[in-house]
Amino acid sequence: GSAYNTIYANLKVQSTQMGDEFDTEEVKEATLESLIDQELVRQEAESEGIEVSDEELDEEISMIKEQNEEGYETLLEQFQMTEDAFKDQLRIDLIRMEYADKKLDVDISDDDVKKKYDELKGEVEEEEELPEFDEVKDQIKQSMEQEELTLALDEKVEKLKETAKIERKI
Repeated sequence: GSAYNTIYANLKVQSTQMGDEFDTEEVKEATLESLIDQELVRQEAESEGIEVSDEELDEEISMIKEQNEEGYETLLEQFQMTEDAFKDQLRIDLIRMEYADKKLDVDISDDDVKKKYDELKGEVEEEEELPEFDEVKDQIKQSMEQEELTLALDEKVEKLKETAKIERKI
């Protein structure tokens, strides 16, 4: 219930911030799908021996607080989250990232990065200046890899759903 409420509040806030008309039934369904996706990845990661220890979690939270204590508090308020609920969500996010990094293969070539840079260069207004390719290629590559990992993880979740026994009790 608390996981559902946390995700529901998060999706509701995101919907409102994006200016979308808030549809309760759509947000409820999206919340349930998100919970299912998270649980499937958690179970798959667990079967692969991937977990996040309490020490790793505490270290990550300390780092977040060090970077921006006020922002952390605002985040908790905005999403109506307790610190324990935030920890639970952060653990899930860290497991997802570790699973994706260790078990999903993504390869972005230098040519792909250059093509993306050229696309970005074409989209930039003339008065804005895009840094030289060598200055931003690592950032672009990292962004592209993250995007590809997300897509690969979504594909993996869809495959897991095909064979999983899922009971919807909400």
